[in-house]
Amino acid sequence: MNKAVKWGLIVGAVGLLGAGMVWQQLNKPHRDYTGEQPVLFTVPADLLADFQRDPVQSNADYLNEVVQVLGVLSVADSVGFSMEGGVIGNWSKPGQPAEAKVGALVQLKGRVLSYDDLFIEVRMDEVVLVAAK
Repeated sequence: MNKAVKWGLIVGAVGLLGAGMVWQQLNKPHRDYTGEQPVLFTVPADLLADFQRDPVQSNADYLNEVVQVLGVLSVADSVGFSMEGGVIGNWSKPGQPAEAKVGALVQLKGRVLSYDDLFIEVRMDEVVLVAAK
């Protein structure tokens, strides 16, 4: 075999290996946040107070983790919600749950995305309704 063919085979093999690794990374199974157990059960005001008191530690404890929050809805629509006490977020599936009405006492479970110190609120996503009264 001549040198050009050998180098062509080596480059092709490395290219296929690299493409396989990229494909594997892009097609990893995603986390099912709705099926995970919450790391914290709380009310919106307490969750917000944790972030205000020590944002660095709260980020380490709660960011990208599932929490369950009990509170009163102040805004609810097909995309998301806002709770009294400073928690806002988006539903995991399009459309507002039927029981999630403004003024309802609800238990919501979802992933903590961020704390916004400008608007003083904790943002969540992948939120599901656990219970409503």
